[in-house]
Amino acid sequence: MKIAHITILSYGGYQLAKTCVVDNQKIGLMAGYIRIADGDICRPHWKAAGFNVTTDPTKLAAQVLAKEVKHAVENGENLKAQLKAKEVVLIQGQNAETESVKQMLIDKGLAKFNLKDKEFLQLSQTIASDETVLAVTSGRLNMTNKSILVGTDRRIIELRNLVITSYPLRNITELTYLKLGNLYIVTSGKKVFYSETDKSTAADFVNIMSSKLY
Repeated sequence: MKIAHITILSYGGYQLAKTCVVDNQKIGLMAGYIRIADGDICRPHWKAAGFNVTTDPTKLAAQVLAKEVKHAVENGENLKAQLKAKEVVLIQGQNAETESVKQMLIDKGLAKFNLKDKEFLQLSQTIASDETVLAVTSGRLNMTNKSILVGTDRRIIELRNLVITSYPLRNITELTYLKLGNLYIVTSGKKVFYSETDKSTAADFVNIMSSKLY
């Protein structure tokens, strides 16, 4: 059976032995080893830390540190289980942050624009959890498909055809709404023009975001 990432090095016809990061002992020339983030580990110690020698070297070895695996082996701990638990906590935290941003968007009236689920999710994941959503509107960029514009305390975000464009507030020199329903942003010397804006929200959007310009 072929073992992934279990390697024996050779140079000039002579095999080069590696040293295990756990006990600083030489790894037998025919024993093979696993290359982790900052060193090499013998197969017995790798398995003692809770890993297998088939798929785990490929999936997990690059994120394992010598001090972590040494601590796990010396204390009889399952490092693989610990890594998986950390991953679950991270994902849960990210999901909680996304839900918080979703609620901010809903509170600012995004629901009226009937976004598809994947568009709503993309916006929610783009906005940082410590970023405050201030206003939402819509318009057509250069007469193309409708764009959703989200103003935060840091930037104006445009979502169009699942593509995100951000205009940092520090780069915006002018933000104007015209009574005919047009809106334009002057950023870094370039004018970005939106027509057919949502008239019930566009004027408020410009007023709110203009007050936040640097």
